[in-house]
Amino acid sequence: MATDPVDLLAARLALTEARLDLYGLEGRYARTWDTGDAAGWADLFTDEGVFEMAAVGGEPGRRVEGRPALAAFCNEYTGTVTGLHLLHLPEISLEGNRATSRLHFEFRAVLRSTPELTQQSSVAGYYDTTYVLYGSGWRIAHRFEKAVTRQRAVFYDL
Repeated sequence: MATDPVDLLAARLALTEARLDLYGLEGRYARTWDTGDAAGWADLFTDEGVFEMAAVGGEPGRRVEGRPALAAFCNEYTGTVTGLHLLHLPEISLEGNRATSRLHFEFRAVLRSTPELTQQSSVAGYYDTTYVLYGSGWRIAHRFEKAVTRQRAVFYDL
């Protein structure tokens, strides 16, 4: 372990910069998904990146792997659902060129499945994420989503 004050300061600065970069990545994650920027969202993952959702209630789990499949998944979902991520600060652990985090979230959404039917939904849960320093910056290697609670409201045309 470094004992030179300059080396210690450089190590602390590198950790701080990595954390700030990961906070920025999480901000872009919410913005790109919420605006339907499928290519931008998929670009936040490594080429082989994985987004996985746990099975909850009566809904099956889902695993999406690779940037083309991730972009298609984002397009499919945001084609009918408009929503907004509300993210907490992630609890980040850094080890060299790898990092992990747990990030709690809420996702509020509106689904318009037909002109006569509108549904509102609020989901809260967490993401467990593995990041890697990848080419020009940090990317998501694997993200596991666990929904903990969901509230729904349905509105029918008058």
